[in-house]
Parts: sequence; C-alpha cells; structure tokens
Amino acid sequence: MKDPQGLDLASLDEALDGIARELDKSPMSKAVAQALAEKRLADAEQAMKDLAKKVAGAKKDVDKAKLESLRQALKKASETVQNKDKGARR
Repeated sequence: MKDPQGLDLASLDEALDGIARELDKSPMSKAVAQALAEKRLADAEQAMKDLAKKVAGAKKDVDKAKLESLRQALKKASETVQNKDKGARR
C-alpha cells in the first residue's frame, strides 16, 4: 500500500521493525528500539539524541562492551535499511 507521496508504507513499517530489532540488541539503544517498535518516531528521535549526548559526553565512562554492542546494532540497523532500499528499487 502506498501513501499519496508514493511511499510503500508496508516496506517502511517493516524497515522500522528491523531497525528496532537490531537496536534492541544493545543495552544502550533500548529506548530508541522500543520507541521505533511502537512507531513513536518523535520519541525515537529524542532517545537517539539523548544517546548521542550520553556517548559523546561520557567517552571515558562508557563501558567498552556496551559501546561495541551499540556500534554493531547501529551497523546492522543500517544494513537493514540499505537492504530494504535495494529491494524496493528492483
């Protein structure tokens, strides 16, 4: 189903779910994942901003394992979006 701007809403919804699943794998990005899973995009945006501030402001205090987990979750979320985008263009 497409909206008036021509976006495939089902694909967009599926992509958000995939991103949420990947971000849920890191303890640091659980708030972002939960907001995305519940389609609360404004809350997801705020949670991502809060996370960015936390990581930037506490570089010395951040648990390295948690930071690596976050990095991997963000990488996989990015790959999910890229794969969905490639599939939509075919």
